[in-house]
Amino acid sequence: MEVSAVIPTRGNVDLKPILAELKRCPEIREILVETGRPGVWGRYEGIEKARCPIVYTQDDDCVTDVGAVLAAYRTGIVVNAMSRDHAKNYPGRFLRLNFPNVVPTLIGFGSVFDRELIRVLDGWERDGIFYREADRVFTALVPHRPVFPRIDILPTAFDPSRLCMRKDNAEAYVEILRRIDAMTARKRAIENLVDFARVAGEIGMKFVLMDGTLLGAVRDGDFCPGDEDDLDVGVMDADYHLTSELARRMEPIGFERYKPFAIRGKIEGFGLRRGGSHFDVMRINRHPTRPECYNFGRMRDGRNFAFVYPSRHFDDLESIVFHGVTCPIPADSPGFLAVKYGDWKTPIDRPGYVWFEDSNKDCMRFDHDML
Repeated sequence: MEVSAVIPTRGNVDLKPILAELKRCPEIREILVETGRPGVWGRYEGIEKARCPIVYTQDDDCVTDVGAVLAAYRTGIVVNAMSRDHAKNYPGRFLRLNFPNVVPTLIGFGSVFDRELIRVLDGWERDGIFYREADRVFTALVPHRPVFPRIDILPTAFDPSRLCMRKDNAEAYVEILRRIDAMTARKRAIENLVDFARVAGEIGMKFVLMDGTLLGAVRDGDFCPGDEDDLDVGVMDADYHLTSELARRMEPIGFERYKPFAIRGKIEGFGLRRGGSHFDVMRINRHPTRPECYNFGRMRDGRNFAFVYPSRHFDDLESIVFHGVTCPIPADSPGFLAVKYGDWKTPIDRPGYVWFEDSNKDCMRFDHDML
């Protein structure tokens, strides 16, 4: 095994004990000391320069049993050194309660992984918070497994100028968790859409993008910000019987069917969820006597309603390529979105969004004759 070692440092630390430990390991073929970038980003600049396909890295404030970490190397994952006390308390209650789908780990005590794993950082917005918190982003996006070697903490770990000791540390931590959560939610949603479309195609079930997913696809070419975890699709009444087979086939790949609701004894919608992202699968009905289509919904207070649209939007569906998936959409989607939302071209402030208030009231009927 040939390994490049990368040590980011501010340059005012005696690295002799760390370098001595590294030189004890015959697997390490080069040692790169990075002093050019403040924060942790110097680690990744060093990894980019590394010649070996496997990288060992640690911070400059501890001496770790490097050989024990290297012995635990496994391709495709980050193997990271931790103390057992850290393992008990990290990532902590705050993260578990507020960002349950974000699972970073610590790599500053020493870690080994394939150099190419850092490609998961490509495409991220590069700003001060990212450069400072890149370790959390990296480890939240790749699988990781802890090991528990000897770790001796050096006095420099408690220097008040360290990032972890600064007053703005908590603020930066929460902001990067928010960004990771949004990015991982988007990734999960794309994976779920790919699997949904594939299974729907296998059973011959036609679906159509609806609501916020359609709005994002048409207006933004992406999910609406803050709406990444909620996919909306409709299935025409003639095909809705196939949703039972759809749910059955999606269960083995991790999906759970939940939240069904019925009106007059007929299922009008249900949810599918996997990995923190979910689908709303709604039935699109045709009115028996009027040129309109509608789907039902239910308020939290138990009142039922219908969203009503001109049937022409569903007579001949169009399509859009959304994250690499060819998805049917209503015909004249701009006209459909105008019916649903009114001014659909102007993005709204997501934290203030209430779906039943921001929908076009003319298409939301509590007195529909089919209720």
